[in-house]
Amino acid sequence: MARNPDPKSKAAYTRLIGYSPAAGFVLTVIIDPHDLSGVTAWKTRGVDLRDYLDRKDTTDD
Repeated sequence: MARNPDPKSKAAYTRLIGYSPAAGFVLTVIIDPHDLSGVTAWKTRGVDLRDYLDRKDTTDD
């Protein structure tokens, strides 16, 4: 799931949310859309996690 631009970014970065098999949980990753470099990442929670899980449930049907 992508939010482009990230609603909280002042630099128009992109927010990517998805499950990471290596980490074992859903991650939020902020990337610079110009060179696709990672800016920061964290374990997803709150509204982003609920939105991700809701979308996943509707696409599994």
